Amino acid sequence: MDVASLEALYDGPEAQAIFSRSVSKWRSVLLRARSLTSIPGSSLDLGRCLDHIPSLPDTIPRDARWIEGYSTWRNTEPLCHLATRTEQKRRIFLTKLHVTSLSLSSSPNFRVWDKNANNGIALLTLGWSYILSAALAERQGLPLVYCEATPSSHPSTTLDLSYASPAEQRWWRAITARGVGWSMANKISPWAIKVGDIGIEIQDGVESPQGPPSAREAACYLSRLCDAYGLGSQSSAALAAALTIPLNANASPFDPAEIELPIPTFATRAVCPPPTSIPSDFRLIGYLMTLSLCPWVMGPALWSVFWDPDVPCNFTGAWVLPIAAALSPVINQNRMDLLAKAFSSSAVAPLWLGLAICGRQTVVDSIYPSLAKLRDYPFFQPDINAAAWTGVAQSFLDCHQTRPCHDGMVSRADVWRLRHAYSQIYPDNEFSHTPPYGWPPFGQMRVTDVELEIRDHLAYSHNWIYSHWTWSLSGAVDYGFSVDARDACRLSKETTLSSAPARNVEIKGHEAIREISERATKAIFSWCCTQVEEGFGQTIVPRRFGPDRPLEIKKKSDPKEPQFIHAWLETITT
Repeated sequence: MDVASLEALYDGPEAQAIFSRSVSKWRSVLLRARSLTSIPGSSLDLGRCLDHIPSLPDTIPRDARWIEGYSTWRNTEPLCHLATRTEQKRRIFLTKLHVTSLSLSSSPNFRVWDKNANNGIALLTLGWSYILSAALAERQGLPLVYCEATPSSHPSTTLDLSYASPAEQRWWRAITARGVGWSMANKISPWAIKVGDIGIEIQDGVESPQGPPSAREAACYLSRLCDAYGLGSQSSAALAAALTIPLNANASPFDPAEIELPIPTFATRAVCPPPTSIPSDFRLIGYLMTLSLCPWVMGPALWSVFWDPDVPCNFTGAWVLPIAAALSPVINQNRMDLLAKAFSSSAVAPLWLGLAICGRQTVVDSIYPSLAKLRDYPFFQPDINAAAWTGVAQSFLDCHQTRPCHDGMVSRADVWRLRHAYSQIYPDNEFSHTPPYGWPPFGQMRVTDVELEIRDHLAYSHNWIYSHWTWSLSGAVDYGFSVDARDACRLSKETTLSSAPARNVEIKGHEAIREISERATKAIFSWCCTQVEEGFGQTIVPRRFGPDRPLEIKKKSDPKEPQFIHAWLETITT
């Protein structure tokens, strides 16, 4: 590839069309979000986030700090000798280093919920964090214990729980107490919270000597509170918030993570609820625990809303910078309610709602630099298992079907897919890991430039379908939440955020766009730097001196400073 071709790689009519399409789409997304008067039901259906995800095992060793497993995929192409393949093992950690801190938000975000006089999201999030922890403790045979409860020093609301049993009242006192009101033996629960003063006082009642409830009992208590105060859909919203607690902790592993929840208000009197009732979301608890415990699943699923299968890596900048322009003021103005509404038509809408309810924390603050500077955060790198578990494509590798070559040419994206699918036949299994970004490599390549390891596979199609997950310790096989085979590419189209027809918008900030596109392209091509096409050496891919010599890393320019990006963003009206 000569210098002139390299210069033209990141520009031209296609870049212009992608830029215009992105601007139109994200303008439309925000217009729709601003028109919504309440959180849509699509953001409250947590089942939307689940596809082939396995349930957390019913029995886990008592001393286990993590468990692991691997996925198996089957090939529907009868002419291929490889009928199944497995992905690398992945670990799921069952504890964290620090207890997450909770305080009340001073912002108006989510303070009024669907015109309801009562807002119990903070209490319900605390309830769900306990329920998730209790469900894990039961699987490991670990006891939960109450700690010394410290009531609010300046209570603004006295919660009437006269309908509740003494054990039920004690549980609410423990989970709303300042500090840590309960704990899991010998380790910190992934959902453990240290509570600030949330201004809630539980009306005095008969003290109970009974210990902490089971997960199911606590879910019943939570459901009764919802019925007593008419909290309705706030339970699902609070569960979505609780599910993001491990992700927030993972995003700041060296310091305690912080979340902010809306101020509780209880303006109406309690009514007597049914004696027994279980939230409908509780039936999903095993699957939701797996999702919540895997930042390498939840992160890529969240970031899938920024990916588009029809944008090649060399035009990444033209696609993502208009998104940064649209979302930057929303984030800077702390409009977390608007952010949740913006993503409410996506398949992962409940996860965005949960993240937004927890306030503008590290994960939300990662949105802008991940788009405007293509900064790499480990928790949102595409993962093939994550796509299968959530049904949401995040990368060109998630379209598992390849087409036969034609006229001596083959799609580069198909070659990349084959390299990963047959990674075990390469030295050191070098393509077992996936590229850092999901943008497909551009164009086609000559069949003669394809390495011999996979060249024979170019003659026919391949279609890999997720089969099951195997837990390593027990060998147990789990076929997941849904056994229906789904086409990840079809799903990515179905869950694309709605947009208005694209109008031609003049590209501004060519240099910033080019730098982002060049960074993405080099990352995608460096993934297979040992297989360099003729004419590509020392252009997109650094020259390799030999099989055991390091790559020649050419000095690369860092992304533009924030003031440069901000100046460019001001040229686009959203």
